[in-house]
Amino acid sequence: MLIYPGTHNIGHDGMLISSWPVDSIQNKDISIWAENNFESDRSKSYHIFGSHDSYFGAYWKSDDFGWLHYADREERLGKRCLVGLYQT
Repeated sequence: MLIYPGTHNIGHDGMLISSWPVDSIQNKDISIWAENNFESDRSKSYHIFGSHDSYFGAYWKSDDFGWLHYADREERLGKRCLVGLYQT
């Protein structure tokens, strides 16, 4: 599970792409890794905005493992997530 506080995802150009974590185009909760199984021929990059929280991370429940990143909001305004190619 991706733990990225925010309300929307913007593109590289700064334009709104969709809501977050439920993608308003795909109608999927894309904070859940397995829900990123659309357009599986390409990697994805999410730029998450809409929160003043200074952290983001990920958690793999089956492995009881996760990570968390903290950055001063004055230095980094958004949160970026890269999702690799989805394999089934």
